[in-house]
Amino acid sequence: MVAAVALFTNVLASSEASARVIVREKTHYYKVSGIRGDRIYAEMARKGPVIGAKKGYLASTAFALDIRNLKLVSWGKQCLVQDVDVVLTASYTIPEWVDEQDGSPALRAAWRDFIAYIWRHERHHVAIAKAESYRFARLIESQRGDLDRDCAGWGDDLKKKAEVLAKDYRARQAALDGSHWGDGGSVSYYDLKLQAAK
Repeated sequence: MVAAVALFTNVLASSEASARVIVREKTHYYKVSGIRGDRIYAEMARKGPVIGAKKGYLASTAFALDIRNLKLVSWGKQCLVQDVDVVLTASYTIPEWVDEQDGSPALRAAWRDFIAYIWRHERHHVAIAKAESYRFARLIESQRGDLDRDCAGWGDDLKKKAEVLAKDYRARQAALDGSHWGDGGSVSYYDLKLQAAK
């Protein structure tokens, strides 16, 4: 479950406050073999990523979100964000067919269509995570603290508001899986085409 850098700015007198979203990607390939589509598919179901306690996934994208380089600036009697980096790391787990050179033209074509669909699906997950990271960056940027009390109050409601964002985020990711896989399960046109290819 894509790389982009986004910049958010607000003018603070002569200073420029910015919250950046930095997206990094990593890909892990697991190998599958066979010269029949149904056998390749069975290998993916057996070797694919495990999410929680659930097996049988064919591909996945894991996310990590880090806050780095947070700097506050005084403005009047408030502490405001001068700079912060929100770093989103997307780690893909994708199947790699090692016997492609031995497959029939029909099987190779089905595999190419299937793997292209897998990438589209996982990148949709990343697009949702990117949008959420932008919202989180703006949330951090909106925080205020009391300068006279060592920035007391800064971030007091950050956790509560972040939990609201996270709930919406999880719902949108689940909705994507329900819609992009057709019937809300794990079978799509491309899965069926691969399984039928010989």
